[in-house]
Amino acid sequence: MATSPLHGHSDYYGGPAQEGSSYSMDSSKNSTIANEKKARKAVEEDAARLQNRVQTLQKEEQKAQKRLEETRSKAHEILELRAQNEQRQLERERRHQQMQV
Repeated sequence: MATSPLHGHSDYYGGPAQEGSSYSMDSSKNSTIANEKKARKAVEEDAARLQNRVQTLQKEEQKAQKRLEETRSKAHEILELRAQNEQRQLERERRHQQMQV
């Protein structure tokens, strides 16, 4: 029969556990399992945050690439218009010179 916790002999009523008792091992095992679960959850949360960050960076890169392509396209248009304007100006000067002759 178990004695009362006041005498310090029994862990049945919540008294001090004996060294090497199953209560002590179970408590340690439960603590280890809880710590492992916390660590796993933290790693999973970190992985999810990193995945979100990678996706955000990929979207930003796509936007930057689109802006670069738009800028290149506009630059090409500007260069074509400049060449056309120069050609028109040369044609005007040529006609003007022909009229003066």
